[in-house]
Amino acid sequence: MATTDPFAADNEYSYLRLLDRVTGTELFRRSVPALTHIWISPDAKYVVGISNVMFLNPYQLVVFSRSGDRLLERNLVGAPGTSQSVTNWIEWYKRPVPQMKIGEDGTTATLSVEDSHGGLRQFQFPAVH
Repeated sequence: MATTDPFAADNEYSYLRLLDRVTGTELFRRSVPALTHIWISPDAKYVVGISNVMFLNPYQLVVFSRSGDRLLERNLVGAPGTSQSVTNWIEWYKRPVPQMKIGEDGTTATLSVEDSHGGLRQFQFPAVH
């Protein structure tokens, strides 16, 4: 039976693999929940995965460092300003591609994701140094 923890090693349904752009070397491969959009920060320090999938998907946002450390995961089902279908859909970011940015302030990083109304949703997590 498949695991219900999307980050577990025995997750056989979804993974994220990051390769070095220059050398092609694999930087990491991690089991993840279903993601519908991947974004890498301009400085290549962070990898962000977002999702509009709700059914059997406990997290619609994940952030990893370039080395593969998971810095943030978030379930957005029922969060203020979101809407969802009765089946499998949650609307929380601008589709098809939201604007995203990450700012750092000492030990904290803040991810901003453009929401479906043009505003910014902000999420904080530990900064990578």
